[in-house]
Amino acid sequence: MHSPTNPTGPSLSHIAPSLSTGYQDLSLSERKNLWRSFIRNTRRSYSELERSHMNDQLANLLNELLIKLTPVNATNLKVAAFMPTAIEPGHGRLIETLTTGSWISEQQNIEVFLPITLPAGVLRWAPYRGEDFLTSGPMGIAEPRCEESEPLSSALLAKMDFIIVPALATNSQGRRLGQGGGYYDRALSYLPNPGPTLITLLFPGEVHPDIPVEAHDQKTDYVITPEGTFRPGPNV
Repeated sequence: MHSPTNPTGPSLSHIAPSLSTGYQDLSLSERKNLWRSFIRNTRRSYSELERSHMNDQLANLLNELLIKLTPVNATNLKVAAFMPTAIEPGHGRLIETLTTGSWISEQQNIEVFLPITLPAGVLRWAPYRGEDFLTSGPMGIAEPRCEESEPLSSALLAKMDFIIVPALATNSQGRRLGQGGGYYDRALSYLPNPGPTLITLLFPGEVHPDIPVEAHDQKTDYVITPEGTFRPGPNV
């Protein structure tokens, strides 16, 4: 497993919102929204070629991590993930890696679950059956079609081996900054401790010590950036 010497990376650290005039006068909510806007704009600024190259690196590192973490005698594995949008880390490679990567041995059966977005910040889950069985959800994100059965509640997540958790950023302790809807903070609250291994994919600079977090902002176990993979330290 690669361990980047500087997981914060160069892309955000020298122009971070926390260095802007008046930042310290903002409320915590305002600071979060400032970071969200900044990171979204940064992601949009990458060229398609740059994103493709970084997503290839993320996919390779994720595959390496799953090889390391998966027990040799495991046969039936369950993974919860999501369909990254065009500007999100993992776009075009995440599901491919989870379903066909070399981390999967011949005796292993892999079942991947994807979220379905409901009102009031609620996620439900359904198995991934292939791209032909996806539809556009209310937020424009690809979701499984549930024509034969009702989607499952987030209590299902407790049965996962791995959960690939989306984020805009994390702080140095792995506490994640999400999109602001609270969907994953609610969903992950179902998890026991210890529970499934949580993994987050990020672009360079999206791990930053100044990322504002609150008590309900969930912590991820591993963060993968194109520079490498690292395991965040304990909360402070």
